[in-house]
Amino acid sequence: MFRSRFQFRKYDFANYLSTLLLNSECRDAAFAIRAYNVELAQIRSSTTETMAGKMRYQFWSDAVDLAFTGKPSRHPVVQCIAATARKHPLLTSSLLKDMLNGRANDNKTNVAFETVEVCTDAFRWYV
Repeated sequence: MFRSRFQFRKYDFANYLSTLLLNSECRDAAFAIRAYNVELAQIRSSTTETMAGKMRYQFWSDAVDLAFTGKPSRHPVVQCIAATARKHPLLTSSLLKDMLNGRANDNKTNVAFETVEVCTDAFRWYV
């Protein structure tokens, strides 16, 4: 749990501080979910090739499945998720998969515009 908290603290300090305010019963669960979110967010910022990103998303999809079947990998965040799932029945694999799919789909829409005119035309639809 320590390594996942350190990662969470390093990459999402504001939420780390707010999580410290939670009561002890739900604090570990919140740390696990937020550490998982940090891991998913790092895929976008640390991969430059689409296939590498897809492979990392697949790793996390498989890791969630294993965490909920009682055979989690040795990754510290996966260990935290598995422990949290045993204690808190409201945490489901579908919730974590929804988070993963949201991040993965967000990556698909992160496309650079070729020109300023194309960018301007795209944003006219939102105004």
